[in-house]
Amino acid sequence: MRKFKLQARHNRKILVSLLLSFIIALPMLAQPLGLSFFQPDRPAITSQPSQAQTPSESLSVEAPLPVASDAGMIVEPLEVFEDIELTMNRSLKEEEILAMIARGEEIDANYEEDALTEDDEIDLGEDEPEDPVVEVAAHIRYISGDNVNLRSEPAIESESLGRLDLGEKVTCTGETAEWMKVKDAKGREGFIFATYTSTDIVFRPVNQTVYVTANTVNLRSGPSTQSEVLARLDKDHKLTRTGVSDEWSRIKTRDGGTAYIANNFLTITVPASLRTTTKSTSSGSTTVVNRSGDKVVDLAYSMLGVRYVFGSESRSGVDCSGLIYYIYRQIGVSVPRISSSYANFGTSVSRSDMKPGDVIAWDTRKNDGKTSITHVGIYVGGGNMIHASSTYKKVILVSVSKYESYGLKMVTIRRIKT
Repeated sequence: MRKFKLQARHNRKILVSLLLSFIIALPMLAQPLGLSFFQPDRPAITSQPSQAQTPSESLSVEAPLPVASDAGMIVEPLEVFEDIELTMNRSLKEEEILAMIARGEEIDANYEEDALTEDDEIDLGEDEPEDPVVEVAAHIRYISGDNVNLRSEPAIESESLGRLDLGEKVTCTGETAEWMKVKDAKGREGFIFATYTSTDIVFRPVNQTVYVTANTVNLRSGPSTQSEVLARLDKDHKLTRTGVSDEWSRIKTRDGGTAYIANNFLTITVPASLRTTTKSTSSGSTTVVNRSGDKVVDLAYSMLGVRYVFGSESRSGVDCSGLIYYIYRQIGVSVPRISSSYANFGTSVSRSDMKPGDVIAWDTRKNDGKTSITHVGIYVGGGNMIHASSTYKKVILVSVSKYESYGLKMVTIRRIKT
């Protein structure tokens, strides 16, 4: 036998239906017995209005009127029940239950109705979000606002999971009309206002001195490995950084232009070959020296910024050979005063064996058809040279490979015994 479970709602429906059926059938059952259950002493209502009534009053009926039956009995009309519609619109399942009751069949309490009737309440759970998150293919975005809140839900009143910095890179995985679902580099996932993101790389403004950490690093026209290479820089090359993102730095070039270099090739730490400090001399004056421990290198750094003066060899001014002459004279070593004399002075060493303190001799007269030494400088390590530049009118630090890229020829490298 099929078993059913009666819900409380269905129990009420069934009881109301049975009660109504009984009330309807009762007069019919009472007529053969001559019984009267509905106010027998009430006079019958005729179609003519009484003298106490006006025609308009006879037409205004505020309550259901009793009706005369064929047997002469006065029968009250049924009161209008709201639930009477239930008997008129019962589902097939309800009809089946009533039929089983009429047959005296057992109805099991574990019955569960398979279908809902139009009067059943349907629980849909929480209201569906008005603006659901649309999943999208993961793509990169950059934070265009400063200290942007990362929230747990796409709502301004939801919990803040942390803040994102200007220029930070995030991965977008979903979005709504106003919000974007993102994941940051720390693995945090949440929502931010879409207006605070950009598809272009965003640079955080800075003003820093940075140094190249590797040899032959590309300086590019744009923040991409596909951008044009503007120059190749040596290790310890000094640069001015004006902006930084997650992966790239924006660099100010010597002519005031803009270039880009990957962050992993830069450091803000001054390289050992460029570190300087202040040291007191016996005369009470101070001298800026390098911490390398090499006396020649220390003195070379102390001369940075000294004016270029042709034919001079002092702190008031030097030319290229005058710089070498002055430095070595401070440690008691006599060296040539003319650049061309370094062709055979000291010991020749290879470029791969070059060490701080060595003198680099150059031929700066391009395309004259012969090789001659016209310029000298001191190697200070890290791929750099200090020399008195007639172009910049002072003593400067320059990358050896960059200086060579100007089309100048390295003639020889001389090591001087100290």
